[in-house]
Amino acid sequence: MMGIPAAVANQALGAAAPRECLVWPENWPAVCLFLSVQTQWRSGPNGLIGLDYGAVLSVARLNRTPRLRETMADLQVIETAILEHINRKGKR
Repeated sequence: MMGIPAAVANQALGAAAPRECLVWPENWPAVCLFLSVQTQWRSGPNGLIGLDYGAVLSVARLNRTPRLRETMADLQVIETAILEHINRKGKR
């Protein structure tokens, strides 16, 4: 799961996660950015909508995130996977 720590994965996915995950070097900036902004979700009456990109970009710039365009695209992959999982859980 892109190297997200087990505790974060368990919380986000509500499932048992391995203690360690391999993160490919090209994914590391997105994982670090996600871990820095994991509390910055926008929500509506039906639950989570997505990450607050204004907050994400502020944190990314403060942390001098490398390759910001590519890292944001990678972060959106993480965001989409989490939202799909949450929506799947909600339909049970």
